[in-house]
Order: sequence, then C-alpha cells, then structure tokens
Amino acid sequence: MKINSQSGFTLLEMLAVLSIVLVLLAVTPILLKPQSELLQERTFFTQLQTDLFYAQNYALAHQKTVYIQINPADKRYYIRGDLKTGRIVDRIYHDSIKINEDAVPIYFTITPSGNVSKFASYRISIGSKKYLFTIQIGRGRFYVKKQ
Repeated sequence: MKINSQSGFTLLEMLAVLSIVLVLLAVTPILLKPQSELLQERTFFTQLQTDLFYAQNYALAHQKTVYIQINPADKRYYIRGDLKTGRIVDRIYHDSIKINEDAVPIYFTITPSGNVSKFASYRISIGSKKYLFTIQIGRGRFYVKKQ
C-alpha cells in the first residue's frame, strides 16, 4: 500500500512565521538602544579610571611627572611622560560622549609623588545622561557623580 503524503507548509503558515520574525527584528534595535548607551557609559568611565590609575602608578614607579590632556574637540585623551617617553596612553572615545561642551582642552599633571596638580570638575554627558567628573588634589582622588 502506497501512502502519498505531502508534508510542507502552506503559504499562510509561512507568512505568519515571516511576519513574527519581521516584528521581532523591528523591535530589537529599540530594545537594545538603552543597553548600548549603558555599555558606552560604563566602558568609558571604567577605561578613564583605569588609565588615570595607570598614569599615577607610572608617575610613582618612574619618579616622573605625567601629563594628561583631554581634547573634547578630537574626542580623545592621552597620557604622556616627558619628551623622551612620549605618549603612554592614547584613547579615542565614542562620539556620543561629550566632555565640557565648550570643547576647551583639559590639562593636568600627576607629580612623581602621585599627587594631581590641580583640582577641577568637568561635565560629561552621554546621550541624555549627565555626569560630573571631579578630580581632587591628593593621591588619585577622582570620582564620577550622576547629576
């Protein structure tokens, strides 16, 4: 006995599945945008903090003054030693991160004793969120506070 079985999907079933997949693909970027902003925020602050601690340790270990410059117009910051040493760290950060909207370069140094040369507060905005990055005089005292 021969059974003629044709298994497959009807056009209606295929359209229903395709519609569900398209809806899921359309909703995914909307759901991931806040996660992307949160990831950029955490990555930037973690990297900046790590680089500043590294600069402080470098100054202490080599007994040299370390110079930190943040260029908001170029979306980058770098840490350098003397002319012979050159740049120790050179980072480019994401376009959505704005440091001091007036785009004036920020300079400060870390002395061979590990102290920061000047204290200041800088406004940082990432998307719609605003932060205050504060550098205090003393040994590596800096923090970020959400406004």
